[in-house]
Amino acid sequence: MLKLGRLSTAILLIFGGFAPQIAIAQTPQYKGVAWILQRPNFAYTGGRCVVNGSFEDIQRPLYQDGGVLRGGTGQNVSQFSIQDTKLQGEGFTVSDRISSEPTPSNADVGTITDTFNGSLRSDGVFAGTVTTTYYRSGNQICKISGAFTLVRQTAADPNQNRNIALTDRPTFEKTFRTAPTEQAATLFEERQTKATARQLDVPPPRTPTLREVSQELYNISQKTKEKPALSYVVTLKDRLDLVLVLPRKNATKNSDPLPVRRITLRANAEDIKILAQEFRTEVTNPRKTGTTSYLPSAQKLYELLIAPLEPELQANKVQTLIISADNHLRSIPLAALHDGKQFLIEKYSIALIPSFGMTDTRYSDLRSSTLLAMGISKSTQEQVPLPAVAVEISEVAQKLWSQGMGFLDEEFTLDKLKSLTQAQRYGIIHLATHAEFQKGEQDKSFIQFWGEKLSLNKLRQYTSESGWNKSPTIEMLVLSACRTALGDEQAELGFAGLAFQAGVKTVIGSLWYVSDTASLTLMSEFYSQLKTAPTRSEALRQAQLSLLQGKVKLEGDRILLSNGQSVVLPPNLNGTKLNLTHPYFWSAYTLVGNWN
Repeated sequence: MLKLGRLSTAILLIFGGFAPQIAIAQTPQYKGVAWILQRPNFAYTGGRCVVNGSFEDIQRPLYQDGGVLRGGTGQNVSQFSIQDTKLQGEGFTVSDRISSEPTPSNADVGTITDTFNGSLRSDGVFAGTVTTTYYRSGNQICKISGAFTLVRQTAADPNQNRNIALTDRPTFEKTFRTAPTEQAATLFEERQTKATARQLDVPPPRTPTLREVSQELYNISQKTKEKPALSYVVTLKDRLDLVLVLPRKNATKNSDPLPVRRITLRANAEDIKILAQEFRTEVTNPRKTGTTSYLPSAQKLYELLIAPLEPELQANKVQTLIISADNHLRSIPLAALHDGKQFLIEKYSIALIPSFGMTDTRYSDLRSSTLLAMGISKSTQEQVPLPAVAVEISEVAQKLWSQGMGFLDEEFTLDKLKSLTQAQRYGIIHLATHAEFQKGEQDKSFIQFWGEKLSLNKLRQYTSESGWNKSPTIEMLVLSACRTALGDEQAELGFAGLAFQAGVKTVIGSLWYVSDTASLTLMSEFYSQLKTAPTRSEALRQAQLSLLQGKVKLEGDRILLSNGQSVVLPPNLNGTKLNLTHPYFWSAYTLVGNWN
Protein backbone atom coordinates (compact mmCIF):
# COMPACT_ATOMS: atom_id res chain seq x y z
CA MET A 1 0.00 0.00 0.00
CA LEU A 2 1.17 3.50 -0.74
CA LYS A 3 0.36 6.47 1.39
CA LEU A 4 -1.37 9.52 0.00
CA GLY A 5 -0.01 12.32 2.19
CA ARG A 6 -0.96 15.89 2.94
CA LEU A 7 -4.72 15.54 2.81
CA SER A 8 -6.72 18.37 4.28
CA THR A 9 -7.31 18.74 8.00
CA ALA A 10 -4.45 16.55 9.09
CA ILE A 11 -6.04 13.44 7.52
CA LEU A 12 -4.01 10.56 6.12
CA LEU A 13 -5.73 7.86 4.07
CA ILE A 14 -4.25 4.75 2.53
CA PHE A 15 -4.89 3.89 -1.12
CA GLY A 16 -3.21 1.51 -3.48
CA GLY A 17 -1.77 3.09 -6.60
CA PHE A 18 -1.15 6.65 -5.33
CA ALA A 19 2.34 8.09 -5.30
CA PRO A 20 3.41 9.55 -1.93
CA GLN A 21 3.34 13.32 -1.64
CA ILE A 22 6.35 14.45 0.33
CA ALA A 23 6.04 18.19 -0.08
CA ILE A 24 5.67 19.44 3.47
CA ALA A 25 2.81 21.80 4.17
CA GLN A 26 3.00 25.09 5.96
CA THR A 27 1.89 25.45 9.57
CA PRO A 28 0.41 28.63 11.12
CA GLN A 29 1.04 30.12 14.54
CA TYR A 30 -1.77 29.94 17.07
CA LYS A 31 -2.68 28.75 20.54
CA GLY A 32 -5.90 27.45 22.01
CA VAL A 33 -8.10 24.39 22.10
CA ALA A 34 -7.32 21.05 20.47
CA TRP A 35 -9.90 18.73 18.92
CA ILE A 36 -9.00 15.12 18.28
CA LEU A 37 -10.32 14.06 14.89
CA GLN A 38 -11.16 10.37 14.64
CA ARG A 39 -12.00 8.74 11.29
CA PRO A 40 -11.95 4.94 11.56
CA ASN A 41 -12.81 2.27 9.00
CA PHE A 42 -13.78 4.13 5.86
CA ALA A 43 -15.93 2.41 3.25
CA TYR A 44 -15.01 2.48 -0.45
CA THR A 45 -17.99 3.62 -2.56
CA GLY A 46 -16.80 3.18 -6.15
CA GLY A 47 -14.85 4.94 -8.81
CA ARG A 48 -11.39 4.46 -10.31
CA CYS A 49 -9.35 4.26 -7.10
CA VAL A 50 -7.69 0.92 -6.43
CA VAL A 51 -7.95 -0.15 -2.80
CA ASN A 52 -5.53 -2.77 -1.49
CA GLY A 53 -6.45 -3.58 2.08
CA SER A 54 -8.31 -1.63 4.71
CA PHE A 55 -7.96 2.00 5.69
CA GLU A 56 -5.98 2.74 8.79
CA ASP A 57 -7.61 4.33 11.81
CA ILE A 58 -6.88 8.04 12.01
CA GLN A 59 -6.55 10.03 15.19
CA ARG A 60 -4.88 13.40 14.70
CA PRO A 61 -5.14 16.70 16.60
CA LEU A 62 -6.69 19.84 15.12
CA TYR A 63 -6.26 23.14 16.92
CA GLN A 64 -8.82 25.86 17.47
CA ASP A 65 -7.86 29.48 16.95
CA GLY A 66 -10.88 31.60 17.81
CA GLY A 67 -13.60 30.41 15.43
CA VAL A 68 -11.24 28.49 13.16
CA LEU A 69 -9.87 24.96 13.26
CA ARG A 70 -6.51 24.33 11.65
CA GLY A 71 -4.39 21.32 10.79
CA GLY A 72 -1.95 20.10 13.40
CA THR A 73 1.81 20.34 13.56
CA GLY A 74 3.49 19.18 10.38
CA GLN A 75 0.17 18.67 8.62
CA ASN A 76 -1.53 20.58 5.86
CA VAL A 77 -3.26 23.75 6.96
CA SER A 78 -6.97 23.92 6.27
CA GLN A 79 -9.46 26.38 7.69
CA PHE A 80 -13.02 25.61 8.73
CA SER A 81 -15.82 28.12 9.23
CA ILE A 82 -16.76 27.10 12.77
CA GLN A 83 -18.53 28.98 15.55
CA ASP A 84 -16.51 29.38 18.75
CA THR A 85 -17.13 27.93 22.25
CA LYS A 86 -18.83 24.55 21.71
CA LEU A 87 -18.22 24.23 17.98
CA GLN A 88 -21.80 24.95 16.91
CA GLY A 89 -22.58 24.25 13.27
CA GLU A 90 -23.90 21.62 10.95
CA GLY A 91 -20.98 20.96 8.63
CA PHE A 92 -18.08 22.24 6.64
CA THR A 93 -16.05 21.46 3.51
CA VAL A 94 -12.29 21.58 3.03
CA SER A 95 -10.33 21.18 -0.20
CA ASP A 96 -6.64 20.62 -0.79
CA ARG A 97 -4.28 19.80 -3.65
CA ILE A 98 -2.69 16.35 -3.47
CA SER A 99 -0.21 14.34 -5.47
CA SER A 100 -1.78 12.66 -8.46
CA GLU A 101 -4.35 10.37 -10.02
CA PRO A 102 -3.40 6.69 -9.70
CA THR A 103 -2.03 6.29 -13.20
CA PRO A 104 1.34 4.86 -14.21
CA SER A 105 2.73 8.32 -14.96
CA ASN A 106 1.34 10.09 -11.89
CA ALA A 107 1.60 13.17 -14.04
CA ASP A 108 -1.27 15.42 -12.98
CA VAL A 109 -2.31 17.07 -9.77
CA GLY A 110 -5.83 16.56 -8.49
CA THR A 111 -7.98 17.83 -5.66
CA ILE A 112 -9.24 16.20 -2.49
CA THR A 113 -12.45 17.54 -0.96
CA ASP A 114 -13.52 16.51 2.53
CA THR A 115 -17.13 17.28 3.41
CA PHE A 116 -18.10 16.91 7.07
CA ASN A 117 -21.76 16.72 8.07
CA GLY A 118 -22.63 16.41 11.73
CA SER A 119 -23.94 18.04 14.85
CA LEU A 120 -22.93 18.70 18.42
CA ARG A 121 -23.98 15.93 20.82
CA SER A 122 -25.00 16.50 24.43
CA ASP A 123 -21.64 15.13 25.59
CA GLY A 124 -19.81 17.93 23.77
CA VAL A 125 -18.58 15.74 20.92
CA PHE A 126 -19.11 16.96 17.34
CA ALA A 127 -19.94 13.83 15.30
CA GLY A 128 -21.33 12.79 11.95
CA THR A 129 -20.27 11.55 8.52
CA VAL A 130 -17.39 12.72 6.37
CA THR A 131 -17.18 12.08 2.64
CA THR A 132 -13.81 12.38 0.90
CA THR A 133 -13.91 12.83 -2.87
CA TYR A 134 -10.98 12.83 -5.26
CA TYR A 135 -11.23 14.96 -8.42
CA ARG A 136 -8.96 15.35 -11.40
CA SER A 137 -9.56 17.91 -14.17
CA GLY A 138 -12.98 18.56 -12.67
CA ASN A 139 -14.04 14.90 -12.89
CA GLN A 140 -14.79 12.77 -9.88
CA ILE A 141 -12.39 9.84 -9.68
CA CYS A 142 -13.49 8.13 -6.48
CA LYS A 143 -15.20 8.66 -3.16
CA ILE A 144 -14.91 7.24 0.34
CA SER A 145 -17.06 7.90 3.38
CA GLY A 146 -17.23 7.10 7.06
CA ALA A 147 -17.91 8.37 10.53
CA PHE A 148 -15.93 11.06 12.29
CA THR A 149 -15.86 12.62 15.73
CA LEU A 150 -14.21 15.74 17.09
CA VAL A 151 -13.46 15.53 20.81
CA ARG A 152 -12.41 18.72 22.53
CA GLN A 153 -9.45 19.04 24.90
CA THR A 154 -7.12 21.77 26.12
CA ALA A 155 -3.90 22.27 24.21
CA ALA A 156 -0.70 24.20 24.31
CA ASP A 157 0.56 26.09 21.31
CA PRO A 158 1.44 23.32 18.81
CA ASN A 159 3.86 25.62 17.02
CA GLN A 160 5.95 26.86 19.89
CA ASN A 161 9.65 26.25 19.56
CA ARG A 162 10.07 23.01 21.44
CA ASN A 163 13.77 23.61 21.99
CA ILE A 164 14.61 21.80 18.79
CA ALA A 165 17.50 19.48 19.50
CA LEU A 166 20.33 20.11 17.06
CA THR A 167 23.32 17.81 17.32
CA ASP A 168 26.49 19.76 18.04
CA ARG A 169 28.64 20.29 14.97
CA PRO A 170 31.59 18.02 15.93
CA THR A 171 29.23 15.11 16.64
CA PHE A 172 27.33 15.67 13.39
CA GLU A 173 30.58 15.76 11.40
CA LYS A 174 31.90 12.61 13.05
CA THR A 175 28.70 10.70 12.22
CA PHE A 176 28.42 12.16 8.72
CA ARG A 177 31.99 11.24 7.76
CA THR A 178 31.55 7.50 8.28
CA ALA A 179 27.89 7.13 7.30
CA PRO A 180 26.97 5.46 3.99
CA THR A 181 25.98 7.90 1.27
CA GLU A 182 22.20 7.66 1.63
CA GLN A 183 22.35 7.88 5.41
CA ALA A 184 24.79 10.82 5.26
CA ALA A 185 22.51 12.75 2.92
CA THR A 186 19.53 12.14 5.18
CA LEU A 187 21.54 13.29 8.21
CA PHE A 188 22.35 16.56 6.45
CA GLU A 189 18.76 16.99 5.23
CA GLU A 190 17.53 16.56 8.80
CA ARG A 191 20.12 18.99 10.17
CA GLN A 192 19.25 21.62 7.57
CA THR A 193 15.56 21.28 8.44
CA LYS A 194 16.10 21.57 12.18
CA ALA A 195 18.51 24.50 11.91
CA THR A 196 16.11 26.45 9.71
CA ALA A 197 13.08 25.55 11.84
CA ARG A 198 14.88 26.68 14.98
CA GLN A 199 15.79 30.01 13.37
CA LEU A 200 12.20 30.49 12.18
CA ASP A 201 10.79 29.32 15.53
CA VAL A 202 8.55 26.67 13.97
CA PRO A 203 8.33 22.89 14.44
CA PRO A 204 10.49 20.97 11.96
CA PRO A 205 8.55 18.94 9.39
CA ARG A 206 9.21 15.28 8.70
CA THR A 207 12.50 14.44 7.02
CA PRO A 208 11.85 12.60 3.73
CA THR A 209 13.85 9.55 2.80
CA LEU A 210 16.30 9.87 -0.07
CA ARG A 211 14.10 7.47 -2.07
CA GLU A 212 11.17 9.85 -1.63
CA VAL A 213 13.35 12.75 -2.78
CA SER A 214 14.48 10.87 -5.88
CA GLN A 215 10.92 9.79 -6.67
CA GLU A 216 9.57 13.31 -6.27
CA LEU A 217 12.28 14.72 -8.54
CA TYR A 218 11.17 12.19 -11.15
CA ASN A 219 7.48 13.05 -10.71
CA ILE A 220 8.25 16.74 -11.18
CA SER A 221 10.34 16.09 -14.29
CA GLN A 222 7.36 14.29 -15.87
CA LYS A 223 5.11 17.28 -15.27
CA THR A 224 7.48 20.07 -16.29
CA LYS A 225 9.59 18.23 -18.91
CA GLU A 226 12.59 19.82 -17.17
CA LYS A 227 14.99 17.44 -15.41
CA PRO A 228 16.08 18.53 -11.90
CA ALA A 229 18.83 17.30 -9.59
CA LEU A 230 19.50 18.10 -5.94
CA SER A 231 22.96 18.82 -4.57
CA TYR A 232 23.68 18.77 -0.85
CA VAL A 233 26.78 20.89 -0.16
CA VAL A 234 28.34 19.98 3.19
CA THR A 235 31.39 21.83 4.54
CA LEU A 236 33.22 19.75 7.14
CA LYS A 237 36.20 21.01 9.09
CA ASP A 238 38.78 19.64 6.71
CA ARG A 239 36.83 18.51 3.67
CA LEU A 240 33.91 19.29 1.37
CA ASP A 241 31.26 16.69 0.60
CA LEU A 242 28.88 16.96 -2.36
CA VAL A 243 25.94 14.55 -2.51
CA LEU A 244 24.01 14.60 -5.78
CA VAL A 245 20.50 13.12 -5.89
CA LEU A 246 19.07 12.38 -9.34
CA PRO A 247 15.48 11.54 -10.37
CA ARG A 248 14.47 7.87 -10.38
CA LYS A 249 11.18 6.36 -11.47
CA ASN A 250 9.71 3.97 -8.90
CA ALA A 251 12.45 4.88 -6.41
CA THR A 252 10.07 4.23 -3.51
CA LYS A 253 8.73 0.95 -4.93
CA ASN A 254 11.88 -1.12 -5.24
CA SER A 255 15.25 -1.56 -3.60
CA ASP A 256 17.39 -0.89 -6.65
CA PRO A 257 20.44 1.31 -5.97
CA LEU A 258 19.52 4.99 -6.00
CA PRO A 259 21.10 7.39 -8.49
CA VAL A 260 23.05 9.16 -5.74
CA ARG A 261 26.67 10.25 -6.05
CA ARG A 262 28.92 11.36 -3.20
CA ILE A 263 32.13 13.23 -3.90
CA THR A 264 34.62 14.19 -1.21
CA LEU A 265 37.23 16.89 -1.73
CA ARG A 266 40.09 18.03 0.44
CA ALA A 267 39.08 21.52 1.47
CA ASN A 268 39.28 23.52 4.66
CA ALA A 269 35.95 24.92 5.89
CA GLU A 270 37.57 28.17 6.98
CA ASP A 271 39.19 28.59 3.56
CA ILE A 272 35.81 28.05 1.86
CA LYS A 273 34.26 30.65 4.16
CA ILE A 274 36.98 33.18 3.27
CA LEU A 275 36.62 32.39 -0.44
CA ALA A 276 32.85 32.87 -0.30
CA GLN A 277 33.30 36.20 1.46
CA GLU A 278 35.83 37.32 -1.15
CA PHE A 279 33.40 36.41 -3.94
CA ARG A 280 30.53 38.29 -2.28
CA THR A 281 32.71 41.34 -1.69
CA GLU A 282 33.82 41.55 -5.31
CA VAL A 283 30.50 40.83 -7.03
CA THR A 284 28.48 43.18 -4.79
CA ASN A 285 30.76 46.22 -5.18
CA PRO A 286 28.92 48.78 -7.40
CA ARG A 287 32.23 50.54 -8.10
CA LYS A 288 33.59 47.45 -9.85
CA THR A 289 30.80 46.87 -12.38
CA GLY A 290 33.21 47.73 -15.16
CA THR A 291 35.67 45.02 -14.09
CA THR A 292 35.87 41.23 -13.78
CA SER A 293 37.43 41.32 -10.30
CA TYR A 294 34.95 38.66 -9.16
CA LEU A 295 36.21 36.01 -11.61
CA PRO A 296 39.09 34.42 -9.61
CA SER A 297 36.86 33.61 -6.61
CA ALA A 298 33.89 32.74 -8.87
CA GLN A 299 36.03 30.17 -10.69
CA LYS A 300 37.51 28.69 -7.50
CA LEU A 301 34.05 28.20 -6.03
CA TYR A 302 32.86 26.64 -9.29
CA GLU A 303 35.77 24.19 -9.18
CA LEU A 304 34.76 23.18 -5.65
CA LEU A 305 30.96 23.19 -5.77
CA ILE A 306 29.99 22.40 -9.37
CA ALA A 307 32.87 20.96 -11.44
CA PRO A 308 33.03 17.63 -9.55
CA LEU A 309 29.34 17.07 -10.34
CA GLU A 310 29.55 18.16 -13.97
CA PRO A 311 30.04 14.70 -15.53
CA GLU A 312 26.92 13.36 -13.79
CA LEU A 313 24.89 16.49 -14.56
CA GLN A 314 25.77 16.34 -18.23
CA ALA A 315 25.35 12.57 -18.57
CA ASN A 316 21.88 12.80 -17.04
CA LYS A 317 20.93 15.92 -19.04
CA VAL A 318 20.04 17.87 -15.93
CA GLN A 319 18.46 21.27 -16.60
CA THR A 320 17.66 22.51 -13.10
CA LEU A 321 20.13 22.45 -10.22
CA ILE A 322 18.64 22.61 -6.73
CA ILE A 323 21.10 23.37 -3.95
CA SER A 324 20.81 22.84 -0.20
CA ALA A 325 23.99 24.42 1.12
CA ASP A 326 25.81 24.49 4.43
CA ASN A 327 26.80 27.56 6.47
CA HIS A 328 28.31 30.56 4.64
CA LEU A 329 27.31 29.24 1.21
CA ARG A 330 23.58 30.06 1.36
CA SER A 331 24.09 33.71 0.51
CA ILE A 332 26.49 33.52 -2.42
CA PRO A 333 25.04 34.40 -5.83
CA LEU A 334 25.16 30.90 -7.30
CA ALA A 335 24.17 32.13 -10.75
CA ALA A 336 27.49 34.00 -11.04
CA LEU A 337 29.78 31.03 -10.41
CA HIS A 338 32.04 30.69 -13.44
CA ASP A 339 33.84 27.78 -15.14
CA GLY A 340 36.30 29.98 -17.02
CA LYS A 341 34.07 30.20 -20.11
CA GLN A 342 30.50 30.43 -18.85
CA PHE A 343 28.47 31.43 -15.83
CA LEU A 344 26.56 28.68 -14.06
CA ILE A 345 23.26 30.35 -15.06
CA GLU A 346 24.19 29.78 -18.71
CA LYS A 347 24.01 26.04 -18.10
CA TYR A 348 21.25 25.49 -15.55
CA SER A 349 18.31 27.14 -13.91
CA ILE A 350 19.02 27.33 -10.19
CA ALA A 351 17.05 27.13 -6.95
CA LEU A 352 18.12 27.43 -3.33
CA ILE A 353 16.24 25.40 -0.73
CA PRO A 354 16.67 25.15 3.05
CA SER A 355 15.95 21.42 2.81
CA PHE A 356 13.78 19.22 0.62
CA GLY A 357 11.38 18.54 3.47
CA MET A 358 10.75 22.26 3.94
CA THR A 359 9.95 22.78 0.26
CA ASP A 360 6.43 22.53 -1.15
CA THR A 361 7.31 20.87 -4.44
CA ARG A 362 3.81 20.56 -5.91
CA TYR A 363 3.64 21.72 -9.52
CA SER A 364 1.27 24.42 -10.70
CA ASP A 365 1.23 26.36 -13.96
CA LEU A 366 1.57 30.05 -13.05
CA ARG A 367 0.54 31.45 -16.42
CA SER A 368 -3.14 31.70 -15.50
CA SER A 369 -2.50 32.98 -11.96
CA THR A 370 -3.84 36.26 -10.65
CA LEU A 371 -1.25 38.74 -9.42
CA LEU A 372 -1.27 41.34 -6.66
CA ALA A 373 1.47 43.98 -6.89
CA MET A 374 2.11 46.48 -4.10
CA GLY A 375 5.01 48.78 -3.34
CA ILE A 376 6.46 52.01 -1.99
CA SER A 377 8.08 54.63 -4.23
CA LYS A 378 8.32 57.44 -1.66
CA SER A 379 10.25 57.69 1.57
CA THR A 380 8.52 56.26 4.63
CA GLN A 381 10.02 55.79 8.09
CA GLU A 382 13.27 57.33 6.80
CA GLN A 383 13.76 54.67 4.10
CA VAL A 384 15.38 55.72 0.83
CA PRO A 385 12.71 56.41 -1.84
CA LEU A 386 12.40 53.97 -4.75
CA PRO A 387 11.04 56.11 -7.62
CA ALA A 388 11.09 53.28 -10.18
CA VAL A 389 8.66 51.29 -8.01
CA ALA A 390 5.73 53.38 -9.26
CA VAL A 391 6.54 52.23 -12.79
CA GLU A 392 7.25 48.68 -11.63
CA ILE A 393 3.84 48.28 -10.00
CA SER A 394 2.06 49.75 -13.01
CA GLU A 395 3.96 47.64 -15.54
CA VAL A 396 3.68 44.36 -13.65
CA ALA A 397 0.03 44.70 -12.65
CA GLN A 398 -1.40 46.32 -15.76
CA LYS A 399 0.81 45.55 -18.77
CA LEU A 400 3.13 42.59 -18.24
CA TRP A 401 0.59 40.33 -16.50
CA SER A 402 -2.91 39.81 -17.83
CA GLN A 403 -4.63 39.31 -14.47
CA GLY A 404 -3.04 41.86 -12.15
CA MET A 405 -4.01 44.45 -9.56
CA GLY A 406 -1.68 47.14 -8.17
CA PHE A 407 -1.50 49.42 -5.12
CA LEU A 408 1.13 52.04 -4.31
CA ASP A 409 2.52 54.00 -1.36
CA GLU A 410 -0.24 54.97 1.14
CA GLU A 411 -2.36 52.05 -0.07
CA PHE A 412 0.40 49.57 0.75
CA THR A 413 -0.42 48.81 4.38
CA LEU A 414 -0.54 45.65 6.45
CA ASP A 415 -4.32 45.96 6.81
CA LYS A 416 -4.79 46.49 3.07
CA LEU A 417 -2.70 43.48 2.08
CA LYS A 418 -4.49 41.33 4.65
CA SER A 419 -7.97 42.38 3.51
CA LEU A 420 -7.10 41.82 -0.16
CA THR A 421 -5.69 38.33 0.37
CA GLN A 422 -8.55 37.35 2.67
CA ALA A 423 -11.08 38.41 0.03
CA GLN A 424 -9.40 36.83 -3.02
CA ARG A 425 -6.81 34.17 -3.72
CA TYR A 426 -3.80 35.50 -5.65
CA GLY A 427 -1.31 33.13 -7.22
CA ILE A 428 1.51 35.71 -7.16
CA ILE A 429 2.16 38.49 -4.64
CA HIS A 430 4.74 41.05 -5.75
CA LEU A 431 6.08 43.45 -3.12
CA ALA A 432 8.37 46.21 -4.35
CA THR A 433 9.66 47.58 -1.06
CA HIS A 434 12.62 47.54 1.26
CA ALA A 435 13.13 44.23 3.06
CA GLU A 436 16.04 43.46 5.36
CA PHE A 437 17.40 40.13 6.59
CA GLN A 438 19.58 41.24 9.48
CA LYS A 439 22.03 39.49 11.77
CA GLY A 440 20.63 38.05 14.97
CA GLU A 441 17.06 37.33 15.93
CA GLN A 442 14.16 37.57 13.50
CA ASP A 443 12.62 40.64 15.12
CA LYS A 444 15.51 42.65 13.64
CA SER A 445 14.56 41.66 10.08
CA PHE A 446 11.56 43.20 8.36
CA ILE A 447 9.50 43.99 5.28
CA GLN A 448 8.66 47.70 4.96
CA PHE A 449 5.04 48.81 4.57
CA TRP A 450 3.71 52.37 4.47
CA GLY A 451 4.43 53.82 7.90
CA GLU A 452 5.03 50.43 9.50
CA LYS A 453 7.24 47.36 9.35
CA LEU A 454 6.39 43.68 9.46
CA SER A 455 9.15 41.92 11.41
CA LEU A 456 9.96 38.42 10.24
CA ASN A 457 9.18 36.89 13.62
CA LYS A 458 5.56 37.98 13.01
CA LEU A 459 5.43 37.05 9.32
CA ARG A 460 4.04 33.56 9.79
CA GLN A 461 1.26 34.73 12.11
CA TYR A 462 0.40 37.58 9.73
CA THR A 463 0.22 35.40 6.62
CA SER A 464 -1.82 32.79 8.50
CA GLU A 465 -4.32 35.45 9.64
CA SER A 466 -4.41 36.74 6.06
CA GLY A 467 -5.36 33.31 4.75
CA TRP A 468 -2.20 32.68 2.73
CA ASN A 469 -2.16 29.09 3.96
CA LYS A 470 -5.62 28.29 2.61
CA SER A 471 -5.95 26.09 -0.42
CA PRO A 472 -5.03 26.84 -3.15
CA THR A 473 -1.64 27.90 -1.84
CA ILE A 474 -0.10 31.21 -2.89
CA GLU A 475 2.40 30.11 -5.48
CA MET A 476 5.01 32.86 -5.37
CA LEU A 477 6.08 35.87 -3.31
CA VAL A 478 8.42 38.32 -5.05
CA LEU A 479 10.47 40.81 -3.01
CA SER A 480 12.20 42.99 -5.57
CA ALA A 481 14.24 45.25 -3.28
CA CYS A 482 15.43 43.13 -0.34
CA ARG A 483 18.87 42.86 1.22
CA THR A 484 20.52 40.12 3.29
CA ALA A 485 23.35 40.32 5.83
CA LEU A 486 25.67 38.34 3.59
CA GLY A 487 27.69 35.66 5.32
CA ASP A 488 25.71 35.71 8.57
CA GLU A 489 24.34 32.26 9.40
CA GLN A 490 21.10 33.47 11.03
CA ALA A 491 20.34 35.90 8.21
CA GLU A 492 21.10 33.16 5.66
CA LEU A 493 18.72 30.74 7.38
CA GLY A 494 16.04 33.43 7.50
CA PHE A 495 16.38 34.11 3.78
CA ALA A 496 16.59 30.43 2.80
CA GLY A 497 13.53 29.59 4.90
CA LEU A 498 11.43 32.54 3.75
CA ALA A 499 9.03 30.54 1.56
CA PHE A 500 8.29 28.15 4.44
CA GLN A 501 7.97 31.07 6.86
CA ALA A 502 5.54 32.99 4.62
CA GLY A 503 3.44 29.93 3.78
CA VAL A 504 4.07 30.21 0.03
CA LYS A 505 5.70 27.80 -2.39
CA THR A 506 8.34 30.10 -3.88
CA VAL A 507 10.10 33.32 -2.94
CA ILE A 508 12.19 35.38 -5.35
CA GLY A 509 14.31 38.00 -3.64
CA SER A 510 17.63 39.79 -3.97
CA LEU A 511 20.63 39.02 -1.78
CA TRP A 512 21.65 42.67 -1.95
CA TYR A 513 19.91 45.86 -3.01
CA VAL A 514 20.93 46.36 -6.63
CA SER A 515 19.52 49.67 -7.90
CA ASP A 516 16.09 51.06 -8.60
CA THR A 517 16.57 50.99 -12.37
CA ALA A 518 18.17 47.53 -12.49
CA SER A 519 15.43 46.06 -10.30
CA LEU A 520 12.74 47.48 -12.59
CA THR A 521 14.62 46.10 -15.60
CA LEU A 522 15.04 42.56 -14.32
CA MET A 523 11.52 42.34 -12.86
CA SER A 524 9.98 43.54 -16.14
CA GLU A 525 11.94 40.93 -18.09
CA PHE A 526 11.14 38.23 -15.53
CA TYR A 527 7.37 38.64 -15.84
CA SER A 528 7.71 38.77 -19.61
CA GLN A 529 9.56 35.42 -19.50
CA LEU A 530 7.19 33.90 -16.93
CA LYS A 531 4.38 33.93 -19.48
CA THR A 532 6.15 31.33 -21.64
CA ALA A 533 8.81 29.56 -19.52
CA PRO A 534 8.11 25.94 -18.46
CA THR A 535 9.09 26.64 -14.84
CA ARG A 536 9.50 29.66 -12.59
CA SER A 537 13.24 28.97 -12.17
CA GLU A 538 13.66 28.91 -15.94
CA ALA A 539 11.81 32.24 -16.19
CA LEU A 540 14.29 33.79 -13.75
CA ARG A 541 17.18 32.21 -15.63
CA GLN A 542 16.01 33.64 -18.95
CA ALA A 543 15.58 37.08 -17.39
CA GLN A 544 19.11 36.95 -15.97
CA LEU A 545 20.50 35.77 -19.30
CA SER A 546 18.73 38.63 -21.07
CA LEU A 547 20.70 41.11 -18.96
CA LEU A 548 23.95 39.15 -19.16
CA GLN A 549 23.77 38.79 -22.94
CA GLY A 550 22.67 42.35 -23.62
CA LYS A 551 19.22 41.40 -24.90
CA VAL A 552 17.73 43.94 -22.47
CA LYS A 553 19.00 47.49 -22.80
CA LEU A 554 18.64 50.97 -21.34
CA GLU A 555 18.14 53.53 -24.07
CA GLY A 556 17.35 57.13 -23.18
CA ASP A 557 14.07 57.29 -21.28
CA ARG A 558 13.16 53.62 -21.53
CA ILE A 559 14.05 49.97 -21.03
CA LEU A 560 13.96 47.76 -24.10
CA LEU A 561 12.94 44.20 -23.22
CA SER A 562 14.03 41.12 -25.16
CA ASN A 563 10.56 40.66 -26.70
CA GLY A 564 10.55 44.16 -28.20
CA GLN A 565 8.34 45.75 -25.54
CA SER A 566 9.54 48.89 -23.79
CA VAL A 567 9.14 50.28 -20.28
CA VAL A 568 9.29 54.05 -19.81
CA LEU A 569 11.54 55.15 -16.96
CA PRO A 570 10.47 57.85 -14.47
CA PRO A 571 11.88 61.28 -15.44
CA ASN A 572 14.54 61.35 -12.70
CA LEU A 573 16.02 58.07 -14.01
CA ASN A 574 16.16 59.02 -17.69
CA GLY A 575 19.55 58.51 -19.27
CA THR A 576 20.76 56.09 -16.60
CA LYS A 577 23.95 54.32 -17.67
CA LEU A 578 24.41 50.83 -16.23
CA ASN A 579 26.52 47.88 -17.34
CA LEU A 580 23.64 45.41 -17.01
CA THR A 581 25.83 42.53 -18.23
CA HIS A 582 27.79 42.60 -14.95
CA PRO A 583 26.61 40.02 -12.37
CA TYR A 584 26.18 42.79 -9.80
CA PHE A 585 22.92 43.70 -11.56
CA TRP A 586 21.43 40.25 -12.24
CA SER A 587 22.94 37.57 -9.98
CA ALA A 588 21.53 38.96 -6.71
CA TYR A 589 18.07 37.65 -7.58
CA THR A 590 17.64 34.22 -6.06
CA LEU A 591 14.78 31.74 -6.22
CA VAL A 592 14.08 30.05 -2.88
CA GLY A 593 11.80 27.04 -2.56
CA ASN A 594 9.64 25.51 -5.29
CA TRP A 595 11.47 25.84 -8.62
CA ASN A 596 8.91 24.22 -10.93
